[in-house]
Amino acid sequence: MWAGSAKKAKGFVAYSTMKRYGCLNQYASVYAWAKKSDHDRFMKKYHAWLVTKSQAKVKVLGYYNLKGVDRVR
Repeated sequence: MWAGSAKKAKGFVAYSTMKRYGCLNQYASVYAWAKKSDHDRFMKKYHAWLVTKSQAKVKVLGYYNLKGVDRVR
């Protein structure tokens, strides 16, 4: 649900889900945005609404804003 909403938002680049090694049932959702302002706009507009609509049992361990340094393809 979150990724589907983000995909429609301006500046959305990519989304990945990653599993933590050595941790039972722990996953990280990673979103990439063209600019931080695109991310901020999405969070301001949709975050509270998505939290109320989400039916997943999720315990947030933390939020991190990361800046890409390089990318190899």
